[in-house]
Amino acid sequence: MRVSSVRQSILKVFTRTYSLTLKSEAIEWLEDLVEQFEIADQDVADTMDHIASSFVEGEDNSSIVTRDALDRVYKRLQASNGPAAPDSPSMAMEQDDEDSDTAQYLKVINAFDMPRINWSFEKKAFERAAAKPSMVGAATSKAQYLRDRFGIAKQVILRSEYFCPPAVGGHDRNSYPKITSVKNLLGRQGGDFTLFGLLARTEIGQFCLEDLDDRVVLDFSEARQLVKMITQGSFVLVFGRFTSESIFFVSEITHPPAEGRNVTKTIFGHVDFLGTGALTHTEETRLLASEKAQPNAFVVISDLFLNQPKVLLKFRAMLQALVTADAIPAVFVLCGNFSSIPFLLDGKSTLAYTQYFSALAEILLSFPQVLQQAHFVLVPGPHDPFDTMTLPRPPLPAPIVKALMKIPKITFATNPCRITYKSQEIVVLRDDLLSRVLRNCVWFDEVHPTGEIDDEQGTGLHAQMAQNWQPEHHLAQLVLDQGHLCPLPISVRPVLWEYDHTLRLYPMPTALVLADKYSPYEITYDLGPDGEEGRCHVFNPGSFVSTGYGWSTYKTDERIAEQCGLPP
Repeated sequence: MRVSSVRQSILKVFTRTYSLTLKSEAIEWLEDLVEQFEIADQDVADTMDHIASSFVEGEDNSSIVTRDALDRVYKRLQASNGPAAPDSPSMAMEQDDEDSDTAQYLKVINAFDMPRINWSFEKKAFERAAAKPSMVGAATSKAQYLRDRFGIAKQVILRSEYFCPPAVGGHDRNSYPKITSVKNLLGRQGGDFTLFGLLARTEIGQFCLEDLDDRVVLDFSEARQLVKMITQGSFVLVFGRFTSESIFFVSEITHPPAEGRNVTKTIFGHVDFLGTGALTHTEETRLLASEKAQPNAFVVISDLFLNQPKVLLKFRAMLQALVTADAIPAVFVLCGNFSSIPFLLDGKSTLAYTQYFSALAEILLSFPQVLQQAHFVLVPGPHDPFDTMTLPRPPLPAPIVKALMKIPKITFATNPCRITYKSQEIVVLRDDLLSRVLRNCVWFDEVHPTGEIDDEQGTGLHAQMAQNWQPEHHLAQLVLDQGHLCPLPISVRPVLWEYDHTLRLYPMPTALVLADKYSPYEITYDLGPDGEEGRCHVFNPGSFVSTGYGWSTYKTDERIAEQCGLPP
């Protein structure tokens, strides 16, 4: 019985979870390992998961597990658990949970450090790209990043309850919805179909839907919009009829469904999306318990205009208030723009920005208690040096922030960047995304709001629209359903093709910071009865000045943010 249950655990982890093929000699090696170290039945699966994930990471060119390969994996694991690897997840797990220093759990991942992972249509799995991404991508990369987005979204759709056929055969199994490719519409005029693809426009301005094979012109004259924010450049599901004029007459249009973080990790838990190492279920459970036992906080500020003396005064007052209240957070995320005057490529702007950051360094150095306890992350804004329209944006240039190098725990991050803390992943983007999306929305039927955006003030919408429409809720749904930070055409929001993977929101993060000049908001996007791992908390701290010198405080134990500010 013991051998049979061990073998079942081995096969389940290696073949089902990781899609690997085990040689008989490898199975015997694993069984001997379990027997030699007297691993308890309840720990076998986690042990196999740890070995399998290490095999995938180190032997990523092969899906066949041999005895020799397992020997190499075992030696690597022994080396990684030695004194030279104090930052490995297993070592961090053994350290005292009462240690107040969050450095062992905190990682800031810059966009240009994330591994490039593509979707393989042949293997129906993720695989790491053979070549490193380049800032100047090849022509094939432009098609590849859209193919990846298409493939990732489609595999989520096919796994959703609505598109899964019943387990038992019969009439119902034949009538469940199926996605039809555009090329398969040929010769099938008059039929009702469900299509999935990219919403785009033809050369003469007609709406069309593109998939991997072809495109078809869409007629939205009587379409019903099931979600209230759809943009050109996003992926959509359309339901309707293919007419004799070879036009698809749309009756309904919606986003592809989102997928909870826990569901994705159950299927692709072995994939190291961030380049920091994949956590086993046991490790994640321990970290989750640690989050509850040791609450912490992140302070997020946007538009910290260092060129305005009053802003510096209020920022100093905020630090003093946190010290007085003994409420110093683990992390300060300071997002640009760092000047109310956009950066220009001239000597005066460079000198001015250097002076601004020197003033910031002077303030921070006057609070040694804050520097001892907190980590600072600086994220550039759209108008900070060096001003570029493309995403991701590089960190603030070193010569300009030289004065801040004196700060012991500081990271100059890309835009966007990701912060991992224990079991959580927090994505930070500083962009005026809401106004950009609203300018490029595609409106059908009665959902078009009456209102317009005040770009100068950044207040967003007229009163009627703000009261009745709540665009921030639909923005959160848009980016999370799309699984991408930039669901817009590349002509509207340029993206570095080979770094498009850094803008993905798949797996869904624990929290998403959409730092914007729009009014502050906090929204929890809940996918149902999956607990905390089925939710994503989306929030915007708003402009520091426009909010009356306010900021957002993200609580790691509750996984929610709240708006804070200085007393009047």
